[in-house]
Amino acid sequence: WPPQVRQWPLPAPPPVGPFATAPAPAAAFRCESCDRNFRSRPHYESHVQSHERCSLCDFAGSKRVVAAHFETAHGQYSGRGLKTIQVEGQNFRVLLGTDPREVEAWREERRKNWPSKANVERKASEKTALKRKREREDKTPKQEDTTEAAAPPSTMAGMLACYGGVL
Repeated sequence: WPPQVRQWPLPAPPPVGPFATAPAPAAAFRCESCDRNFRSRPHYESHVQSHERCSLCDFAGSKRVVAAHFETAHGQYSGRGLKTIQVEGQNFRVLLGTDPREVEAWREERRKNWPSKANVERKASEKTALKRKREREDKTPKQEDTTEAAAPPSTMAGMLACYGGVL
């Protein structure tokens, strides 16, 4: 107990003897930019004819691959190091490239904002200090406005007079 769990249907045993098949031969033609393999030259050549070229360099590949290449090589995700990019109106700091020093600098920046116990306590103390400052500002006497404001009209005649109306 508990009952034994079985896969259903059970996997078929590998063929043996005269019915065994040889493994498929490795692909002889490879498109590196698209990361695809082809078994025959005509299939490979047909695929290569469908390639498009990047508008800024000599890179060629399928439409989707060229679009991804453009973003990483020439677009907002190109370059190295920390970079601020905008996605749907919001700014994000991202790390481009894989240089170990850049990765360590990125990690150090992230550690500064990580919600560790010390950071949580620091932010809480900053929040209470700001709250106390606002309370002190609210308690300090404010200077009265010396300009004389007109008293609000208390009768209908006074209201009409304010708007230039005649009784």
